[in-house]
Amino acid sequence: KKNAMAIAAVVARTEERSVTTRTPTTDVAPALWRVVAQPVLVAREDPTEESKPVCPIPEGTIIEVSGRAASGWLQLRVGSAVGGRRAWISEGDGAGGPAAVPLLPALFEANCDGGLQVKGEPSEAAATSCTLRPGQVFDVICLERQEWLRVYHGGASHAGRWWSRAVGWVQVPPANGLAGQGFTHLRGLVPALAADKGGSIRVASYLSTPRDLYARSRDASIELSLDTLANSVRPIDNSSAGSFSRAVESTRAKAANDTSGSRALDDLLSSEEGSSLALPSLRIGSSEEKRPA
Repeated sequence: KKNAMAIAAVVARTEERSVTTRTPTTDVAPALWRVVAQPVLVAREDPTEESKPVCPIPEGTIIEVSGRAASGWLQLRVGSAVGGRRAWISEGDGAGGPAAVPLLPALFEANCDGGLQVKGEPSEAAATSCTLRPGQVFDVICLERQEWLRVYHGGASHAGRWWSRAVGWVQVPPANGLAGQGFTHLRGLVPALAADKGGSIRVASYLSTPRDLYARSRDASIELSLDTLANSVRPIDNSSAGSFSRAVESTRAKAANDTSGSRALDDLLSSEEGSSLALPSLRIGSSEEKRPA
């Protein structure tokens, strides 16, 4: 009887450790993060350094996060049909610095007379979460399926956590109807999520977002920002006002058609032993996709 009780205790402790390492806490994480670790950040099956490697993620890659563990690890959102596999990355680089940073959202303003509907899911049939009044501002996280803007809306949030507000979806009209889309771009860039592919970590790119989304923007420099982004050889996002000026200097110092980074990424992914997930094919020309090393 004593042996049976001892075995049961060991099993219970093992199960407890398993739950602790595999289950994210309720602490909500920002939806998109950018990898800043150099040259790559290794995703792992569980939120520990000893866990099996899943795949390398190059510096500058924008990744979608689905949760955060109390131990300082982020769970990545993975495409469908992967057999339940998970992928985690550490927030820190092990030397006191960040390995990944949250992506700041872009700012938009509702401008339609009847109000702008925010859906609870990216579907026309979904229930309306709220209606934004004309003049009310909201943060755009990303563009999904080239049809829906994932947004933060409302003012209620945890202190110091701008990302903990409610999340909803705003539909983007067809390209020929963007002039009357019901919202106006104020500042910042919007990344577009790549298509959901089985076996792939979900990533996003600024260059995949149609320029029509910024039509009639109140940001007088938006066209220059977009041109700079297209020609930059280093990662750019909405995190600092100086990002684009630094990118311009970098672009002048290096030819924009340099593809050595893309080849290095291909070599890295193909040589990673035991990789069970992969990053989608990346287009050459994007700042975050062009420089893995």
